[in-house]
Amino acid sequence: MRKSSENGRRLRNKYYKRENDSESMDYFDVPAGTTPKIMVVSDIHWAFKTRYGIYEGNAFDDLLGAIRTQRPAHLIMLGDLDHGWSQAAWTQLTDLVRTTAIFGNHDNVELLMDQTNTDGTCVMPRNGETRNILGVKFGFMNGIAAKRERTKDGAPRITPERARAALNYLVLSGADALCMHESMYYELRNPASVGDELMRQLLLEWGSTAPPLILSGHVSRKPYHVAKCGTNTLGLRVQTSPQHMSYLTIEPQGAGGRLGIALWMRKEKLGEMSVSMQELRNGSVDAGSLAFVKEDGVRLPPWPGWVLRSEASVPQTAASHTKQRQVA
Repeated sequence: MRKSSENGRRLRNKYYKRENDSESMDYFDVPAGTTPKIMVVSDIHWAFKTRYGIYEGNAFDDLLGAIRTQRPAHLIMLGDLDHGWSQAAWTQLTDLVRTTAIFGNHDNVELLMDQTNTDGTCVMPRNGETRNILGVKFGFMNGIAAKRERTKDGAPRITPERARAALNYLVLSGADALCMHESMYYELRNPASVGDELMRQLLLEWGSTAPPLILSGHVSRKPYHVAKCGTNTLGLRVQTSPQHMSYLTIEPQGAGGRLGIALWMRKEKLGEMSVSMQELRNGSVDAGSLAFVKEDGVRLPPWPGWVLRSEASVPQTAASHTKQRQVA
């Protein structure tokens, strides 16, 4: 028990030192053999075990297959990569695609911190770091929030104070999209977690200054989630685990900060939407227009099997964090 605690403290010290070691990156170029789009995955859960009745040992091969199909210029991974990874696997991935990866609550963070892309840039950003990828300013926060500093399942927990500082810094820096592991969908869990309460408070404090896009993972069981949060923020969550294998592609569409965002499940495109960063910032996008639409014009539900609150107001208390079944 003492050895485990000492290892966790050593990892946290190494991680917090690492927070101050890297600079923000600009990735405007499209590497040869790729397309000008960004692929976003979360909760790969590559581990040689069975979870929810599904073997997860093939998750890495599934990921490589999706990358080879999409040929993105950049891959963003939003944590819970799990413990199947080796140095050889990381090298194989970064040789295939330029990658930015944060950690969640099931990760080999020590191994992740050592990874670099072929251009020498760090795969793992520090908390509060921004990366300009194909003209979109992404801001990153690692881990999940907890009441105290500790290390569990290979990943340091982030205190609410550290998380708040990093997220506020990203908002002040004008990030177009927050990339975090912990889902901002606090109203789906009861009782609320530390991170749920933090996001509720921050959205209320940010108001119209909130970033136009938040990308996350963490919440299992359902493949994706779409939400209008606060007055001007679009929230998207995906699960790229073997259970669902859902992910996003984001393609800049020229002037005005417009993005084409497509939702995929394995190799099938479920739907797509076109959003303007500027219109989201202005709060002029109606919540009803923020939905993935299939090629036949059918709109996909926000999260299959659930009704999601889409009003501009944010719940004030944890008592309002209730689950609601979708009415057939």
